[in-house]
Amino acid sequence: MLAKEQLTSFGVQGVQFIDFENDPLVDLTQFNILYVNGGNTFRLLKSFQNKHTKENIQKFLKGGGLYIGVSAGSSVLGLDIQALGDIGMDENNIKLLNTSGYGILPFSIVPHFVDEFIGKLREQNYYPLKDGHAIWADLNGNYEEIS
Repeated sequence: MLAKEQLTSFGVQGVQFIDFENDPLVDLTQFNILYVNGGNTFRLLKSFQNKHTKENIQKFLKGGGLYIGVSAGSSVLGLDIQALGDIGMDENNIKLLNTSGYGILPFSIVPHFVDEFIGKLREQNYYPLKDGHAIWADLNGNYEEIS
């Protein structure tokens, strides 16, 4: 897998994969890094909701764990993911009713942002994140964009 190759090339050892949709709930505090990749954001959030991972992720972060979210993996930490459906990036084909994110970030992340999205976004409190950019954030509400 590409993600595993990339992580091991940076010297990360003991890489394990967790399928949040199908695997049983895992105590995340046993890990140092949690890398959550992309896919359909509605499906990922539903998997997280079904496994009650919010408390698990918060405990992981409070214990000093590093969360790396890519695309959908970053959006679920924001306030809401509905903006991604509004702009046509992801389809809510699973009919997820509660699109509230985990609220760990004080805004909703719109990854892969391009200027054409501006007219389609109903939500005002979103963070436009262009490809090749990242956000570093801590649990005190501090954040900055890294490119």
